Amino acid sequence: RNFALEFGRKNGEGVVVGLHPGTVATNLSSEFAGAVSHDVFTPAQSAAYLLDVLDGLTAADTGKVFDWKGEAVPP
Repeated sequence: RNFALEFGRKNGEGVVVGLHPGTVATNLSSEFAGAVSHDVFTPAQSAAYLLDVLDGLTAADTGKVFDWKGEAVPP
């Protein structure tokens, strides 16, 4: 959040956000991916979702965190 504020002072149109990719089928998630009740995405699926989220953001969104669906994650 601090970086987003500082970046915005120098570039008012810039957007700095955090992104949550969901559960992605990687070595990192392999131990628990079978226990989740929601979808597990391939890396390509997750990247595509995150790119869609980024395409819809504006400078007003800077400093926030969004999940793969484009929903803001509460602080």
